[in-house]
Amino acid sequence: GYIWVYSELGLGTTFKVYLPRVLRAAETAVHVEAPRDVGGRETILVAEDDKLLRELVSLVLSQKGYNVIEAENAEEAMAKSGAHAGDIDLLLTDHVMPGMHGRQLATTLRGGRPDVKVIVMSGYTSPEHVESGLSMLEKPFTPASLCAKVRQELDAGS
Repeated sequence: GYIWVYSELGLGTTFKVYLPRVLRAAETAVHVEAPRDVGGRETILVAEDDKLLRELVSLVLSQKGYNVIEAENAEEAMAKSGAHAGDIDLLLTDHVMPGMHGRQLATTLRGGRPDVKVIVMSGYTSPEHVESGLSMLEKPFTPASLCAKVRQELDAGS
């Protein structure tokens, strides 16, 4: 197993402990279908203040065919959105960033781009997240779950 720790100054710390669960040996092999290879050609604006996570998310999505625009904070995301002449199909934003939080960024960005879909990434779960009506992606996540969530959100309401 492993332990995952996520901490934000002033918000607290989340510890997640993942331990293998074994009740008894499997009697028969279970066939699990591999997740379908999801990708696309849409444009995704990634707003994440953690440089390594932003670069990893952008790399994963780019390798799946998406056009990715990177921003390290909400202010840069708004500037890049304004400078981008084409559509932005999805905003993938961290919830907690310096200055403007992800939910605020989504609201502001939708002022000029009302059709943009939004996924908020967060290591925290709270009623505020659920009540926002925005799609959530809980950290930590795998590349496969990231791609599946992005595809699910892009296809929603289509």
